[in-house]
Amino acid sequence: MRFEELKGYIEQKVIDIDFIEKEKMNIKIDYLIGFLKFGEKYYIKDIRNEKKEYFQISLKKNNDRVFIDELIDRKKTYLAKLTDMETIEVIVYNEEEMSINNFSIFRNEYLKIKKNKNSKKYKELKKYIERDIEKNYVFKSQGMSYIFFGKLKDSEKEEYSLLGINSILTLERKEMSFIKDNKTKFIEAFSVVKEERINNNSEKYNYTLIKIKENIKFTEDILEYMEDMEIKARINQLKNDSSSYLKIWEKYADIEKKILRENLNTYCKINDVKIVKYEDDGFFFEIQLDKKHSFEKGDTLIIIKKDPKILIENDSEEMEKDFFDNLDYTEVFIEKTLKNNSILVGCKQEKDLEEEKDSYIFYSMKGGKTVNDRREKARKLITDNKTPMRELNLIIEGKKVTKEKAGNYEALSIQTKESLFPKYEPTENQKEAIQIALNTPDIAIIQGPPGTGKTTVITAILQRLSEERKEVGNISGNNLLTSFQHDAVNNALSRIKILGLPAEKYGIKAGMQEELVNKNFKNYMNKVINIYYEENPELKRESEEKELREIYNDYTNRIRESLDEIEIKNLIRKLKFFSRKYQLTKEILEELERIEDDYRGVSRTCFVDKSYFYKIPISENMFVDNGRYFVEKSIEKIEEAIKDKEIQASNFVEELKILKNSLVENKINFSLLKGCKISILSKLTPVEYPFMDKAFNQKIAEIFEKISSIINNIVRENKNFKERIKLKYLDELENNPLRVRDTIREYITTFGATCQQTQGKEILNAKRRTLENKINNGKFYDETRTYENVLIDEAARSNPPDLLIPMSMAKRRIILVGDHKQLPHLIDENILEYLKDEEKKNGGKDVKSYIEEQIKESMFEYLKKSCEKLEKYDGIKRVIMLNRQYRMHPKMGAFVSNHFYEGKLENGLEEDKFDNRLKDLERKAFAWFDISNKYQEKKKNNNSFYRNIEAKEIAKFIYKHIDSEEAKGKNFGIITFYSSQKDEILKELANEENKAYKGQELIVIKENNYAINDKYKLSNEEGINEKIRIGSVDAFQGMEFNFVCLSMVRSNNEKNIRKKFGFLTNRNRLCVAMSRQKELLVVFGDSKMLEGEKHTDIEVLQEYLKMCKEDGEYGKFESIL
Repeated sequence: MRFEELKGYIEQKVIDIDFIEKEKMNIKIDYLIGFLKFGEKYYIKDIRNEKKEYFQISLKKNNDRVFIDELIDRKKTYLAKLTDMETIEVIVYNEEEMSINNFSIFRNEYLKIKKNKNSKKYKELKKYIERDIEKNYVFKSQGMSYIFFGKLKDSEKEEYSLLGINSILTLERKEMSFIKDNKTKFIEAFSVVKEERINNNSEKYNYTLIKIKENIKFTEDILEYMEDMEIKARINQLKNDSSSYLKIWEKYADIEKKILRENLNTYCKINDVKIVKYEDDGFFFEIQLDKKHSFEKGDTLIIIKKDPKILIENDSEEMEKDFFDNLDYTEVFIEKTLKNNSILVGCKQEKDLEEEKDSYIFYSMKGGKTVNDRREKARKLITDNKTPMRELNLIIEGKKVTKEKAGNYEALSIQTKESLFPKYEPTENQKEAIQIALNTPDIAIIQGPPGTGKTTVITAILQRLSEERKEVGNISGNNLLTSFQHDAVNNALSRIKILGLPAEKYGIKAGMQEELVNKNFKNYMNKVINIYYEENPELKRESEEKELREIYNDYTNRIRESLDEIEIKNLIRKLKFFSRKYQLTKEILEELERIEDDYRGVSRTCFVDKSYFYKIPISENMFVDNGRYFVEKSIEKIEEAIKDKEIQASNFVEELKILKNSLVENKINFSLLKGCKISILSKLTPVEYPFMDKAFNQKIAEIFEKISSIINNIVRENKNFKERIKLKYLDELENNPLRVRDTIREYITTFGATCQQTQGKEILNAKRRTLENKINNGKFYDETRTYENVLIDEAARSNPPDLLIPMSMAKRRIILVGDHKQLPHLIDENILEYLKDEEKKNGGKDVKSYIEEQIKESMFEYLKKSCEKLEKYDGIKRVIMLNRQYRMHPKMGAFVSNHFYEGKLENGLEEDKFDNRLKDLERKAFAWFDISNKYQEKKKNNNSFYRNIEAKEIAKFIYKHIDSEEAKGKNFGIITFYSSQKDEILKELANEENKAYKGQELIVIKENNYAINDKYKLSNEEGINEKIRIGSVDAFQGMEFNFVCLSMVRSNNEKNIRKKFGFLTNRNRLCVAMSRQKELLVVFGDSKMLEGEKHTDIEVLQEYLKMCKEDGEYGKFESIL
């Protein structure tokens, strides 16, 4: 480009330079360059080079430094080119030059010109047009794009041009007309006349520098161009509409951020910190605060040295960013609130908090800020129409758009039918749902009531999309499957196989550690291994022998050592796990259980005062603050304990040495002292000596005689060469899961993550891996954040701000699967009230009601209505409800259909397909076990209700049936509406008194907390993954169990219906709670609560009770207390 062609600049300057490393420099003469400064060093870069290559220069004149600093610091508009290897020419433009949003060119006209000079096919050429124009005619400066637009001098003829680096594009302005909605419309646009090299002809134009706010726009035809202009106008109109859907949620987000910032006002200063107890899983610290606080158990807080007062006094995003960027903080969680303004906390990092005296503690904004930033970014992309899917903003707002079907894909291929519907044909309704999802031009809405085969439909959709994509290539990471919570994502992914391979989930729950190989991969590999063993049963025995031999050898190598309780427990656990894994004879497992029952230990605690050890100094400040005294007292206490034979001297030699050296050394090694402190506390925690006499040691010998007998009973066979090769393959599958995982990843079509974590680093890194060496660098960033297809499961449970995140990432299709009749999305009622009050001031009562309706209605239901309007406009089917359930007994299916789905849900199975054989409940599908109202509910401090007698009866019911022959291969769910009742049920399931027979294993074990016994949590029975689940309604959506117990809890004399029944009046929650069972639903509760006249809020429960009493064939009512 010749700079003399560029008119209108306000300053021109020539800069003398030297290159620091000339031999590595590859910028060509006369190419446009940009400046960059790191510290005191200056760099230049070819602005067209997509690689981030910068080359260091030195400036010969000081005033040139000032000039370049001003260009960079003030973000001036400039163009610069390398004139020769020692000179840069710079021209600076006025900031107030003309600017436009888009510059539009008809693509077809440009193609006609390029086609004559280029042999590439038309379709191939289209890919390179935008890049071609970008390189030749668009200039970058300080992050903005510019064009040089010329108009013919001294002529009335309308001829225009774009000045490029090496050529000129001659343009013609055209007025075009077209018919739309029976009206003639006109638009003006540019079409290409010719393209030629720069010559003296360029001087016949006057050039103006124009700033392009968005992009140079290419369009195929006049209709597309018109639609673009119309879309922009409508979107700009929506931006100013305060009642638009996205505007309402923007206001919601603003209040949420405001509340988050207000949490800073609760900060406290730390007066003192001390360790109060030590456990195997870390320290707990008692922190004394300088004032009263509102912190509660479970809160996450951060501790910092910086005073947050500055952040409160300066309410700005810039100050907030500056404050939190590179902030050194420690994250803690509250284990317990104490008296005297103190809290007991655990530390999420390996840090000793005793050094945090005089620091500040407050609610962690970090997580909340990340969440809000992701929401805001997605909402802004949609609002500004910058998402990959055109017109997403208008679709969300329920506005008309012009669309054509994405394709004409068949619902099922032969492969999909064989893999997903091997026994039964899918219903016409299911096929239609798959077809709608495949052919939607934008959004598909699939409502999936309970048991309608939603997961199978989702799998079929993803598999069909992957099959169609195979024709194009690069199917890896092409689909995104997401949901509102980790459990919901795990539940969806665990049942999905696309083209025979699992989907992979990214991101983890807060506080949990990421697994190297996630659960889906483990299940997949285990299934492959099991199939291989089924096909080659002789190899299974070889693997069994090898594994058992390793356990035995480990024992024989250590037989002379004194094994402690944990080691013995681990040995028995290994053998039990081994027996279940390889399904050895029942006698072997029973033998091991008898050995475990015989095993018992004797506890012994070291009675040593540990208070001084907690105060051993680990920093200079602590040592100065009476630290020497605590070291001396610690030495004294250890020596006293050795003398009294409370501890063995040999166990504390190193610790005593470190403590004594710290008293005489000039420079103390506090890191060494910290390790010493931890070591002493560890050794003085309670320990158990399980085998303290000859009788116990004899028992150990007997245990291993039996183990030896088990090993000797294994049949040994000689293996030929082929079988050894097969064993090696199996060994790879079983022992190198990372290698197997990495191989499979190359072919996985579907990635999974929660709505929030679709923007997390784990999934972004995975996307990068799939794209490496497959796309050019210019598109790499955008491609890592987009997917061809986005499928959102349990969409009705996701609140709109989170739902917008994955929606903003879709290129071609958004498929929402959910059910607004089940659990709703969660909202903050305080924010809603704040919003309503604000709108009431401005718009009155109607606006207030409208806001509440918009916030409380799920986005799934809202979009369902919007898409139904679009269907009427363009005739493209977007919405469907799966209408046949295959889960429940027909009687319960009809009940759920009539009470929750207006009778539109059909039954897919007849009564004879259900065979409940539980003792005393044979062939029953629904039951009520009545518990007298003389045992009324109670309420805990957290305002959560519980009823112990109900929990006890449920525990007895479960123990009666869970191990029965009738329940083999079947599972149990226990649902309650209250967290305190869940705790009561866990407690009663851990109670020996509730067992059905002596020797029955406890279902729940009490250690630090209540936990389900592994035998029942991870079932090895065919057909089920878990034998029992206990939880609130929220933990059960999307799940199904053979037998479900529902704990009603409420039993009181309250007159007000809402107060009397609480959560039981919520139809959405009842819908979920009463539709999880396949064979039997049993409600435990006080039937007297439902007596009297019918009431809308409790009508469902009243009808269920009536059905249990009156239907003698499939129902049962029994008073048990």
